[in-house]
Amino acid sequence: MIFIAIMFILTGATWLVLAAKKWMKTDFKVPFTFLGLLVVLSGSAIGYDFFHIPAPIPITTDRALLGAIAALFAIMSLRKRQTVLALTTIDIFTAALLATIVVSAALHDYSYLENMPISRFVFFYLMPVTLYFVVKNANTDPWEIKAVLIGLALFACYLSLTAFCEVKGITALVFPKFILDPKVTEFLGRGRGPFLNPISNGIFLTTGLAAAIVLFWQANAKMKWFIAPAIPILAAGNVATLTRSVWVGMAIGAGIVVWAVTTRKQRAVMILGSTVAGLILLAALGDSLVNFKRDKHVTSNEMSKSAQLRPIFATIAWEMFKDRPIFGCGFGQYKREKQAYLQAPNSGLELSLAKPYLQHNVFLSLLTEIGLFGCGLLVLLLGNAFLTAVQLFRHDKSSSETRMFALVLFALLTSYVINGMFHDTSIIPMANTLLFLLLGIATRMHQQAGLAFKFGFSAIENSSTLKQHSAA
Repeated sequence: MIFIAIMFILTGATWLVLAAKKWMKTDFKVPFTFLGLLVVLSGSAIGYDFFHIPAPIPITTDRALLGAIAALFAIMSLRKRQTVLALTTIDIFTAALLATIVVSAALHDYSYLENMPISRFVFFYLMPVTLYFVVKNANTDPWEIKAVLIGLALFACYLSLTAFCEVKGITALVFPKFILDPKVTEFLGRGRGPFLNPISNGIFLTTGLAAAIVLFWQANAKMKWFIAPAIPILAAGNVATLTRSVWVGMAIGAGIVVWAVTTRKQRAVMILGSTVAGLILLAALGDSLVNFKRDKHVTSNEMSKSAQLRPIFATIAWEMFKDRPIFGCGFGQYKREKQAYLQAPNSGLELSLAKPYLQHNVFLSLLTEIGLFGCGLLVLLLGNAFLTAVQLFRHDKSSSETRMFALVLFALLTSYVINGMFHDTSIIPMANTLLFLLLGIATRMHQQAGLAFKFGFSAIENSSTLKQHSAA
């Protein structure tokens, strides 16, 4: 199997080189944004757990594809077939965050837990940002934007149906089969999908739901009949994750999208219907919203304790922050460093309960590991991302497609942040990759519209090419 996979990759690389040579002699434009979508989808559906080649950095389909895309982009840039845009605030904050992580890891034990800090940096930060850089600087055609929205909506439909089959035990319809691997007990019984994580699954489902909503509003009457059934299917898939933060992220993220595309009368009906449905749901479920059974190997009583752990995580993070507020305890060092904080006599909490867990909040996680400086960079990055989405949507000269894409990005950011308040979304599979893909597309749109604040480097920016592309 490994030999066949290696031969397949070598053959694909050979064809890629030959194709690149041919492209250099023609005016053919590489659809980098569409290829970026393929990186996200392949890494999600057929990622490491489905197939990988053992190596110092294990080779997977998405990693090989991303490497090829980055190499091709570099070659085309050197040949002046591809431009590099001026830096924006998002670029600066992203680069500063990466640099902070690298310095933090280098100054501490980066070999801890078999080089965990290094692998975490490479897979959860460096690779997504590489994809962001390529997509942000790629000349993107309108059809690629539409393809991204359609691809995310269709992929989310697959995730939704798979999540439903997971929860209902319809094992014959679950693919890939590693989703049901009983050896991986964490989240087993929920709609965890190919990520083996219901939070990552929920973020993709919410993004796909937002994409389906905007596609529905843009479609003609005939296409609406095809798109409409996907919306309740995707909402049901979110519910099948059996994760409260996912539900809240979907309700707020998708709710904002619906609010933005509807009229005042439609909004009034939506508010009334949502309120009635919420009251009925609350009355019907009651306490079961807190202590319902989710994972197969975890009781309802144990599930109810998950909410009780949040104050414990926050207390530990606060104590760690007070000791090293600016630069933290070191990137990837939380699991080891927290041991000294499991006993706090005046806290009134049984802090030792957090011993087997990582930090369950993306902001507190970075606050403890890379301090206020590093966490502040993440907050600034996400804040600028939200601002980018809002400005693209409200800009007078934005096309309908740009405005709809901005709404999808806003829904993704909302889901990412809300889930990030209860889970470390920076280390769940493919969440950062999806985030930086859409952020790269939006940043380019934002910059082409003249809304982005630029930081020099105009010497490497081909303004005439940009104007021609903008006009096209």
